[in-house]
Amino acid sequence: FYPMLADLYLLEGDLARARKVCEVGLDHDSTNVDGKYILGKVAVAENKLTLAEKWLKQVVNENPAHFTALRLLINVERQLKRSVKTIQAYISRLLQFIPYDDECLKWLNEINAVRDLDDLKALPDSDGVTENITPSSADKKTAEPIIEKSYKIVESMATFSMVKVLK
Repeated sequence: FYPMLADLYLLEGDLARARKVCEVGLDHDSTNVDGKYILGKVAVAENKLTLAEKWLKQVVNENPAHFTALRLLINVERQLKRSVKTIQAYISRLLQFIPYDDECLKWLNEINAVRDLDDLKALPDSDGVTENITPSSADKKTAEPIIEKSYKIVESMATFSMVKVLK
């Protein structure tokens, strides 16, 4: 139950108590991923991003289906300006479970936009000076294909409340 108590302390803003509860709890049960997740959240709240990264990596390695930890880890990796390949690996991991996740698709689009800008900056003109050229859509290189939602919602396929949820 200690992760719930630590989470309550975290919600109240008492970071020191939340951290202490998790540390004591993990001394007794070092395999509790929820305790490690709360420690990661405490580290994020204290702006100790490398420590948060360490705890969150442990959580997602021990429990690949811990989606909230995976999302938080992706955000921490982005703030720490980790390599695009590292961030894409975690995004791909999340997309394996939730294929059409809007937030993941947004992150991929941002990564692809940054790569396109980097490609433009790397293109030298004849004098060795870079120039601003907008490449055609055929010239753009994307790291991963952007997944488009390909389903159509028809009201006859489920109850009205289910159709509302799907929409």
